[in-house]
Amino acid sequence: FFQSNWDYILDTSKQGSDGYLISKWVKINGIQFDSAGVKYKGNSSYNVNNMKNPFHIELDYVKNQNYQGYNDIKLSNGFKDPSFVREVLAYKILKKYMASSLSNYAQLYINGQLIGLYSNSEAVTKSFADKYFYSKTNPFFFMDNFGGNLAYLGTDNSLYYSKYTLKSSFGWANLVNLCNTLQNNVGNIESILDVDRTLWMLAFDNILVNLDSYIGQPMHNYYIYEDDNGRFNPIVWDV
Repeated sequence: FFQSNWDYILDTSKQGSDGYLISKWVKINGIQFDSAGVKYKGNSSYNVNNMKNPFHIELDYVKNQNYQGYNDIKLSNGFKDPSFVREVLAYKILKKYMASSLSNYAQLYINGQLIGLYSNSEAVTKSFADKYFYSKTNPFFFMDNFGGNLAYLGTDNSLYYSKYTLKSSFGWANLVNLCNTLQNNVGNIESILDVDRTLWMLAFDNILVNLDSYIGQPMHNYYIYEDDNGRFNPIVWDV
């Protein structure tokens, strides 16, 4: 960073506009990327008093650039996981059964100082959808707010705005149809939802006690993407 007080700036941004701080450069395996956007991420894993907070890095925040096709870097700090193997191992297991993020480890240095070891998991973006579902413009939602349990709330799209974040250019009617089918037309579930992958997600979340998910009290922190067959696919995130 250009600034020596980068931690204070990132903390202030996290608690305010949640905007990015533009870095002088980010270097990955010796390859340098100028003017990347950087901010802290996370809810319970972030704390203003932490020496090692999780990071979100956008390589293409200013310039059109990527590393091996990836421009969105998500670094997790191993919150409440002293073994530091949970996230990477969990994604490796999950990949046998459904589309899921690649995950490995990264050593993070900032302004010459070692911050620590992080898990580095593939972000769920339109590029992710294109990679695993061979399309990227279909309805795409992130359940980043509490209560994203796919309950049917009525036909008015606006009733769903506070619980779901639309990541595509359209899709609210598709989401309402999914919720309505799950509650009122169960016989047609297989035409609108990939049931096999959904069952694998539920099994995975229960066995790994992944409570920050569909099955937990918050009922959030997962994605759904509608494939070209018109079926929504669940995508696990932030294990």
